[in-house]
Amino acid sequence: MTATGDPRISVDNVHRSELTRMTASPSIRTLTLPEVQTLIDWARREGWNPGRDEAAPMHAADPDGFIGCFVEGAMVAGISAVRYGEDFGFIGLYICHPEHRGNGYGRLVWNAAMAHLDGRIIGLDGVPEQQDNYARMGFSPLYRTVRWSGLAPAGLSRGGRYP
Repeated sequence: MTATGDPRISVDNVHRSELTRMTASPSIRTLTLPEVQTLIDWARREGWNPGRDEAAPMHAADPDGFIGCFVEGAMVAGISAVRYGEDFGFIGLYICHPEHRGNGYGRLVWNAAMAHLDGRIIGLDGVPEQQDNYARMGFSPLYRTVRWSGLAPAGLSRGGRYP
């Protein structure tokens, strides 16, 4: 999915009904590498399959590209919005902790990510359950991703070829 746009991060960009559900003042900031790992752990618990060992190189590529929403010091939502070159960015790991969903915290990190990637073509790999939400935010599907998992057959060498 891709989109371009010029949304800005601010509480004004969050629907007023979402603000009334927020129980404490949220803060938005970039994530540390251990906090990025927390996001990846949340994704695994949801049944997503984030890549192994991706956090460190992506964080190195754009240390400001991992954004979290914190309430009373605890992360409640997060997103990756990694810049690649001057013209492209990629959204991923967009997730809100289950205990905090429906309070507008996800929208806050989304707005922060869009501001971070402002002026770029933006891609994302969205889970099918969220594709309608992404469409409402201006994204449209360009291709279908198929993910496979399993065990390699016995005798497959580390180079990916049979001996």
